Amino acid sequence: MTVKKLIEVCDAADVASAHGTKVEIENIGPLSVFCFEGSYFVVDDKCTHGRGSLSEGEVSGDQVVCPFHKGAFNFRTGMPTARPCTVALKTYPAHMVGTRVCITDP
Repeated sequence: MTVKKLIEVCDAADVASAHGTKVEIENIGPLSVFCFEGSYFVVDDKCTHGRGSLSEGEVSGDQVVCPFHKGAFNFRTGMPTARPCTVALKTYPAHMVGTRVCITDP
């Protein structure tokens, strides 16, 4: 059985409740971290439709709108919720270790 290690992404206090927080993780790339209803969610920062940074997008509930083409995603599931986005985002299961948001090494 292979045990995957946890990778620290950021401190929970660094994640604004109404915005995404961009974090660069070596060997993974830029990620966006969101907080919704007390839980943390981590997805690839780059929109699957273009080069938009989702951490710069508008957040409403569990949805983030890409600032470039106004497509949207559910950041809990990665699924697109508004066109022109049709390809899901990669999601990373988030785990809390003390006050740190971590992901499982992909």
